[in-house]
Amino acid sequence: MEKLAKRGAELIREYFESGGPEEKPWKQLSEVTIKFKGHDIKLIRSEQMKSTIAARQINENTWEYGVFDWKASIHEYGAVIPVTPAIRGYMAAHGFPLKASTNFIHIPARPFMEPSFNRLMQELQEIEETYFWGWY
Repeated sequence: MEKLAKRGAELIREYFESGGPEEKPWKQLSEVTIKFKGHDIKLIRSEQMKSTIAARQINENTWEYGVFDWKASIHEYGAVIPVTPAIRGYMAAHGFPLKASTNFIHIPARPFMEPSFNRLMQELQEIEETYFWGWY
């Protein structure tokens, strides 16, 4: 179980660094986001969220892997954030005034958990077929 969890965390790290799975690359960042972040690297404003990618032992027989940061689910599934006066003020204070007509900020899904799980299951299936059924 430990090896599986560590491989899962490794796959997530690969997706973070490559811009998503090859078969479904993540949507490009908007010009406003690039300007706000100061770079065009997806999912990384700082290394904080990436630093929470881990495999960890829950008990003697159970391991888990993932991104242990509250923002991870926003990036995995995407989000539609209503623009409140506080958000409008925050963006303006940072040099990004929103248009009066902007009522929502849309963050597109950039999944890393589901693709990493699917790839891990594919690797397990290949191992099973090679070592358990390949001797026929």
